[in-house]
Amino acid sequence: MSKNAENQVDSHEAADQDRATLDNIDASTKKTAQVVPFKPSGKRPANAQFDEWLTRNLHELYDPVLKEPLPEMLQKLLDSIPDKKD
Repeated sequence: MSKNAENQVDSHEAADQDRATLDNIDASTKKTAQVVPFKPSGKRPANAQFDEWLTRNLHELYDPVLKEPLPEMLQKLLDSIPDKKD
């Protein structure tokens, strides 16, 4: 097998691993996150209430994702970037 073909196989395997990681993140997020419908209470302006509701629900949905480790392929890519010298 040529090096190009080996690299393509490796890249497909890495992509499959990344898809599996994203599927796991998506599944765990769906299990823990529950979006509460927006219902203005009338005590404050509706736009301020909506902003608070949106912020709270976005945190509920995405905070667990931010705690996940980077996929290995992405970490390798970031590690391969040379340090910027002044």
